[in-house]
Amino acid sequence: KSKDNNDPYKKLSIPKNFHIIIAISSNLPPASGLSTSSAFVTGIFLVLDSHLGLHRTESYRRAIGVRRTENYTLLANDKDECDDIYGEDEVYNLSTYLGNVENGQDYVMTRHQSQKKDPIVLKGTAGVGTFGGSEDHAAILMGKQGQLRLLSFCPTRPASFRFRSNGHDIGDVSVTSCEVDEDERSYDLIYQGSVVHMPPDLAFVVAYSGTKAEKAGGVDGATAASEGYNNASELARKALDAYLFGEGTNRDDELEMKTLADAVRWERRRLGIRSTSGMGIMQQSDKIKKCISDQICSRESTANEERGAEAVDSSENYRTILVQRFEQFYDESEFLVPTAAYALENEKYEMLGSIVDKSHQGAVN
Repeated sequence: KSKDNNDPYKKLSIPKNFHIIIAISSNLPPASGLSTSSAFVTGIFLVLDSHLGLHRTESYRRAIGVRRTENYTLLANDKDECDDIYGEDEVYNLSTYLGNVENGQDYVMTRHQSQKKDPIVLKGTAGVGTFGGSEDHAAILMGKQGQLRLLSFCPTRPASFRFRSNGHDIGDVSVTSCEVDEDERSYDLIYQGSVVHMPPDLAFVVAYSGTKAEKAGGVDGATAASEGYNNASELARKALDAYLFGEGTNRDDELEMKTLADAVRWERRRLGIRSTSGMGIMQQSDKIKKCISDQICSRESTANEERGAEAVDSSENYRTILVQRFEQFYDESEFLVPTAAYALENEKYEMLGSIVDKSHQGAVN
């Protein structure tokens, strides 16, 4: 027991010589891309929390949220009741936190504007060496039989989308992601909520190619897989930096934009784009995409002038890479993921195949 009155674990009343014996077994191949590290991190936390009551500490409640129930047997045996166990926003914040435990980045819990309080920041450490997110942790904590979830991240929250569909081909589907007002559902739009129901005649088949992708254990902790993984994350961050300092961007807005998703939402508000306005949704979204891409290009053009003529070729190539990274992110998160959910739930399998092909092409390119 700690004598420090500020120690959040002091109130847990852990008996002397108290031990937790954890046995772990798995038949999953290591370094196979099956999220075993995320399962390990999440599983260990749930075991420790079930024995130590971490969620009862004041620090947990302030940083993560308040638990509705402590029925871990229910959590383990009936995932359909998961929403009844976790408090509002707690499960989303917990998945973000566990993702930060794994990637080593700071955990930031931004308070609601009405609370007028500073955000809570828990400083991170080295992590496992990859700048991953909290998608796997959210899937583990919120997964239910027969359902998929649409979520947004940084921070983790439920996501919903509106569609205007004219056919079965991906080119005929337009989509925008923003809040849905009840009175807008009367328009000729299709609403896709956060919960996606899996068709009963389908099943996921997971196959291992035999190729290992070690993300830890290399020189200085880095491996070829982790460097490639982190490079994609770093390019997204640099694309955001270029956008923030591009011509026409108000630098005061930098404080509220931490991700490319923030930039997309901000441009949507700035341009006054709504799904029920005169232009088609796809045209509007293309306008957002072009605006951000142009901002990235203008920043790199300015930087190129500062570096001199000898940097022209490399700058042009780098600018192209940043724009491609942003556009891949934009297409994936704003179109391909929500339309895939729509196609899957509505059993439009030919359309789903086209979406998956387009997603793979963007990832490779």
